[in-house]
Amino acid sequence: MRFLITGASGLIGGRLIRFLLEQGGVEIRAASRTARVWPEDVEGCVADIGRPESLPGACRDVDVVINLSSVSDRLCSLDPAEALRVNAAGALALASAARNAGVARLVHVSTYKVYGNSPSGLVNEDTLCRPRSHYAITHRAAEDYAQFQHPNCVVFRLANGFGAPVGPCPSCWDLVANEFCRDAVVRRQIVVRSSGLAWRNFVPMPDIVRALHVGAVRIPAGTYNLGASESMTLRDLAARVARVSGSTLGIRPELTFGPVEEGEQHTPLDYRVDKLAAVGFTPSASFDGELRETLVAAREAFGAGGHD
Repeated sequence: MRFLITGASGLIGGRLIRFLLEQGGVEIRAASRTARVWPEDVEGCVADIGRPESLPGACRDVDVVINLSSVSDRLCSLDPAEALRVNAAGALALASAARNAGVARLVHVSTYKVYGNSPSGLVNEDTLCRPRSHYAITHRAAEDYAQFQHPNCVVFRLANGFGAPVGPCPSCWDLVANEFCRDAVVRRQIVVRSSGLAWRNFVPMPDIVRALHVGAVRIPAGTYNLGASESMTLRDLAARVARVSGSTLGIRPELTFGPVEEGEQHTPLDYRVDKLAAVGFTPSASFDGELRETLVAAREAFGAGGHD
């Protein structure tokens, strides 16, 4: 099977490439905005969804396109017009190029923030989307463009992913769980600037790449929530990182939280992945196991101490 992976230089891209190579029987074309050094059995490709002219050649002679490219949440806020051009118009251009090249399937990675900045309560694929940021709005538009332009498109609404990078990946340490791991190692302190009572859904990287593979090869076209089977508060996550840091590295970080506002209440998040389970995929990765890998990666990347 021949894959084109756009945004291949990010955290998910690196882990996905490694996973696909381990499965065997694949050819991978890894697309990034600038030339990079890839593993020997991966074809590098300079392509950018923000430059439509670069996409037809990238899509030629592949069976599946997996789109991981997007402008980050922070940069979307700084330049909404650029976010619209890349996230939404780029998805349109890529889906069109894939269709015109005869690509059998398009897998598009979106975000669960299309349901709102802080989704709560029961959230399934029928829940009304209420995007409230440039990041979420442009991702919601990208979903529609991808599915409108390609007849066999799978969209994943990804919750908060986390995990150890394959090689240097500075941007991966901006992810909440990864940031907690880095701060536990480097600062020996995890600071949650809010009360930490808000609910989130955190999904380990092995489940993400397995789902992307399943989406590429065998599930029906459509939109799927991709997350962990259980959600947790930020306080829960911080405590879990601290516990795993202690058992893995001998580092027990101090936990600091912002004040609880008067009357502050948060409805637990029930992020349903039943639709994905119904077609044969259920989350199974070890949450603590991936935290351990991420903590070790943080120690390697930032050179902090602890025991072996």
